[in-house]
Amino acid sequence: MSAIIEIPLGGASYQMRPEWTVYRNVEARLKFPIPELLNLLQAQRITQAEAATLIQEASRAAGDALDQEAIERCLFEARFVSNPEIMGPLFRLLLALLNGPEKAAKKFEAEVEPILETMATI
Repeated sequence: MSAIIEIPLGGASYQMRPEWTVYRNVEARLKFPIPELLNLLQAQRITQAEAATLIQEASRAAGDALDQEAIERCLFEARFVSNPEIMGPLFRLLLALLNGPEKAAKKFEAEVEPILETMATI
């Protein structure tokens, strides 16, 4: 069973699970591969709709049924692209989908935490 990743949205916390169905469904809905989504996230060029699709599929895998439009509204209100509280869980989720939970934790610590620390000071 995959690790649970928590994400704060609209004053609540939701669970996301990095399962193979998430990988498959996100790629099918977005029409491009998960590694490209990670590249967009790293470049802070991920769209609200792309992030919401990822969150919706991963929260569905964890047992939550979140509405796409509601997720997008929460992402907008949180100014998610410059918000480390939102970007951190998205990075964790994509890294877990691509590398598995154990490798993802190491990659997050080495590669993503410095980005989020910089983001928090801007």
